[in-house]
Formats: sequence, structure tokens, C-alpha cells
Amino acid sequence: MKFMMLFLLFILVVSCVFAPIRSVHLHTYKSLEKESKKELKVYCTPLIKTLFFYENEGVSFKVKSVVFSDDEEFKPLKYKSIFERKAYQIAARMSDSKFHSLFKVDTLSLFSSITNKVEKYYPELDNY
Repeated sequence: MKFMMLFLLFILVVSCVFAPIRSVHLHTYKSLEKESKKELKVYCTPLIKTLFFYENEGVSFKVKSVVFSDDEEFKPLKYKSIFERKAYQIAARMSDSKFHSLFKVDTLSLFSSITNKVEKYYPELDNY
């Protein structure tokens, strides 16, 4: 019984000290165009990454990125609620380590139906 208690205490201490701390946080993509102030945010949880930005409804947006699209095609963003507001968004399911390694080298392309142009975004790496 004493051995079992020591073993459980050891497991508890090891799991508290060496377990990775996974907290929810945000990342930002900034536009390559100097006059554009639009920022795309990524809500980063341990297994789900959600790209979102606030814009008026009625516009269609498509995104191409190594993080949010598996192939070379643009994927449409959906207009739905996030943080009690409506926003355009797309989600991807992946681990934190895979996301962070891809995010550092990603260049995101955003197609807008208003301008019929593709705007490029780069990851803001100041908070690394």
C-alpha cells in the first residue's frame, strides 16, 4: 500500500512538472499591402485552429494556406458567430506543434468577391 501511494505521488508530480501547458491564444496574419490595415486572427486551441476576421455579411471570401487548405485550392470561409459577433471563419484540426511549425512559414492568400483580387498575408511573429 505504501509503494502504491508513493507511485501515485510520483506520477502526480511528474505530470504536473513535465506536462506541456496548452493554453488558448491568438495569432495574427498581417497584410502585405501597406495601406491595408486588415488583420486575420487565428484562435488557437490545442486541437482546433480557427481563422477569423470581422467583415460585413454579403461578401464571399476564399482562403489558400498551408495551414487551412490541404491542397492548392481556395477554400470558402463561412459567416457565423464567434465571440458573440458574426465573422468570416474557417477551422482546421491539427496539433499545436504542427500548426506552429506551419504558421511560421505560411503565406496566406485571401480572395474577395468585392475586388476579385487575391490579397497576401504573412504571419506576425513578434509574440514568438
